Order: sequence, then structure tokens, then C-alpha cells
Amino acid sequence: MKNKILKKIGLYIAVMGLPFVCSAIADEVKTHAQTEITAENQDLELSSLVSKRLQLAQEFSKVHWNQTQPIDNLEKEKTQIEQLQLKAKEMGLDPSVATNFFVAQNEAYKMVMIENFDVWVAQDLHKHEKVSDTTLLQEEISHIDDQILISLKNDHVSGFISKEALKAAIAKDLQNKGFSREVIDSATHF
Repeated sequence: MKNKILKKIGLYIAVMGLPFVCSAIADEVKTHAQTEITAENQDLELSSLVSKRLQLAQEFSKVHWNQTQPIDNLEKEKTQIEQLQLKAKEMGLDPSVATNFFVAQNEAYKMVMIENFDVWVAQDLHKHEKVSDTTLLQEEISHIDDQILISLKNDHVSGFISKEALKAAIAKDLQNKGFSREVIDSATHF
């Protein structure tokens, strides 16, 4: 590959002259750097959204704990995934990409809740004094999910980000936020 590029540069120098080639190389380097920055920003945006979503799981756990609600709600999850599939399709994103991603996020979400419940059982905690408003939490989750879909569409359509690079970015962000290995593994299992 390197030899091919050098031959191409040599041909350009012979035909167009050195100043033109230097300018063309500078433009190519700038374009490549911008592509790299865009891909990195998209990684960061999506990993940040995943992190925010899981931080909301902390708040939702308190609601579930106080109201003695189960962590699993398969009907609600099924409905949510169906709605996200429809939105993905409307946006031009492959619904299977959205499904795989959000199933993983839901599993990570439940893992956060399980870990919280385990701590509260060990503490013999009866109720949390302050809990967030469920409607506001649901609206915030919905907004984040919409942003995730947009980001997934941009990443998927542009082809900037490999699945492995995205998983690594999410894992790093979640680790920096103090999430457990189990939560990180769940969140990156898409």
C-alpha cells in the first residue's frame, strides 16, 4: 500500500509539479484527520449516551425498590424494542442494528438494578427517602434512546466506526464512570 502511494505521489510530481503535490497531500492529510476526529467524536457521543442511560438506571432502581416492582418487565421491554425498531426503520437504520444494540443496553440496565438491589438488601434498606419522578425519568430515557438511534444511524451509514471500536469506547467510558465488569460486558454485547 505504501509503495502504491509513493508511486502515485511520484506520478503527481512528474505531471503537476511539487507545489501542487504538496498542496494535494496536505488536503488529503487534513481530510483523513477530519474523518478520524469525526469517528472519535461519534464514538464518544454514543458511549456518553450509553453511560447517561445507565446512570438513569440508578434512579429507576430506587423507584422499583420503593414500589417493590420486579426488575424484569418483559412486556414493557418487548414494547420498547418494537417502538425502537419502528423508529429505526423510519430513520433508514436497519432495525436489527437497533434491536441488537438496545437488547444489550436493556440487559446492562437490569444488571445495574440487580447490583443496586443486592446492596440495599445487604444494608437492610426499607425505602429511599428521595426518588426521582418516574414520568420525568421515562421522558429522559426516551430522549436518550432517540439520540442513540440517531447516533447509531450516523455511525452505521457513514461506516466511520467499527463495531469493536465502538465497544471499546463504551467499555472505557463505563469503566471510567465506575460501572462493574458485568454491566460493561452486558452493555457491549451487541
